[in-house]
Amino acid sequence: MPFRSLFPDIQLPDKSFSDVMFDAMKQHGEKIALVDNSIGGKSLTFKQVYDQSRNCAGYLYKTGLGKGDVVGLCSSTCLEFPVAMLGIIAAGGVVAPCIPAYRVGEILQQFQILKPKMVIVHEECIDTMKKVQQQTESLKKIFVIGKSDEFTTLMEMIDDKNNKDFPDNIAINGVEDLALLPYSSGTTGLPKSVMTTHRNLIFVAMIFGTCIMPETTDCMYTDRPMYHAGGFSCFILTLFGGNKLILEKEFAVETMLKSIEKYKITHILTVPPDLIFLANDKRVENYDCSSVKEVACSGTPLAPDILRKIEKGFGAFIRPAYAMTECLVIAIHRGKESLFEGVGKVCRNTEVKIIDLQSGKELQKYQTGEIIVKGPAVMKGYMGNPVATAQTITKDGWIHTGDIGYFDNDEILYIIDRLKEIIKYEGVQVSPAELESVILKHPKVADVGVIGIPDSHAGELPKAFVVKKVDDLTADEVDAFVKDELVDHKQLRGGIEFVEKIPKSSTGKIQRNELKKMAGFKKNDPILKYPRITAALKNLTFS
Repeated sequence: MPFRSLFPDIQLPDKSFSDVMFDAMKQHGEKIALVDNSIGGKSLTFKQVYDQSRNCAGYLYKTGLGKGDVVGLCSSTCLEFPVAMLGIIAAGGVVAPCIPAYRVGEILQQFQILKPKMVIVHEECIDTMKKVQQQTESLKKIFVIGKSDEFTTLMEMIDDKNNKDFPDNIAINGVEDLALLPYSSGTTGLPKSVMTTHRNLIFVAMIFGTCIMPETTDCMYTDRPMYHAGGFSCFILTLFGGNKLILEKEFAVETMLKSIEKYKITHILTVPPDLIFLANDKRVENYDCSSVKEVACSGTPLAPDILRKIEKGFGAFIRPAYAMTECLVIAIHRGKESLFEGVGKVCRNTEVKIIDLQSGKELQKYQTGEIIVKGPAVMKGYMGNPVATAQTITKDGWIHTGDIGYFDNDEILYIIDRLKEIIKYEGVQVSPAELESVILKHPKVADVGVIGIPDSHAGELPKAFVVKKVDDLTADEVDAFVKDELVDHKQLRGGIEFVEKIPKSSTGKIQRNELKKMAGFKKNDPILKYPRITAALKNLTFS
């Protein structure tokens, strides 16, 4: 039997996502909703977010945005991002978040599939978007967050005069109609646009409210980019729940500590790399962090020792969670004590199975296999990519996460690694994440990333890229440390290389392809194509 929550399912309203959010925001009126700490604490109240979003929707609707039309949203974290996103969705459009640091070719790859009719772009990225428009036939209109003498600005779009044009007659099917198209690498292959429905986003808003249950007086902090699932989930959670959210564009230890002290932040929503820095930075002692009640973290496995340091340093509850862009919430910790290992229990309305990598047979507690999920958080599919959709979602609605894990006797879910990242040494699986968590315990190590190096005899050899915390750290020290901690087949036979920085995505995930390039592999080498997961998915059968 699949693993499920012990709590009863929640009833999802038969409404559009924007209607659900507007109904919630109306209850909180003049309370501060969003604060942009990167520009001196500029803020918006719930009423301002409500009014500006609806005005934006009215302008887009009268300008010709129709139901189902795609609108690109290319901006870093700012107060205008949630306003634009809610406005687009309320007008019947579908938001396509676009990473502002992308080059022209990268945006074109995304837009060739999505065919956006309009785009709202931050003034910092306008030159790039103009070049994109020249090569994108579907893109008819550009709007600008910030100043522009050439294009209509968001400031003009959110003027109160546009409220009269707000569309009240757009019929939305929450299960079928799309609201958002975030970008994801998926389990394999090129990045893909995830078809996220109104129902998916409503579930995110409501399920986090039932799991986390913060007081409306609580204040949350995040430095996660809004164009990513972790970022937009944060403001969905707080706008729905009536909490103040402090926004930061980039993580810096002292900036976060100053924010905690200044705003009396109660909840920190962040990623593992940030916690590693916080756990090892003595400046924490220089600030009043007594307001912090909870640290929520997701993205990649983190060494329990790091989490214990965070709990002790902040006197805060540690709440891990598990999600992915294709399935916005899967499991979360709801216990009364911090959880240092595992990601919590399955969320309401959700089913999870652990299946054998070869046969697809359903496994039991303490048996390790791929995690597959079914529930209202599962995406509709990948836009314009039916092959990848069929490989990822079964006909009866189970999504392959590409993550390997197991459940214990208390039905807590543990993530061991990613299927595509597993190292095979003489036929035995070696987890890069496990090696990384061990190496991070070394007092002279600041960061680490592990990959498999091809070997004609063993198949693959584990190799570690290490960032030094102190200059006198040697490879022999790291090697000896690992030998003391792990069995023979997990040793670093592929070598140890010292680097200045471990390449990571904006959400903190190690970019192992970049590590493989650093190790000397060329672009077309088979090791960069992850053939193992593709083969595994093709061979799976289901009862």
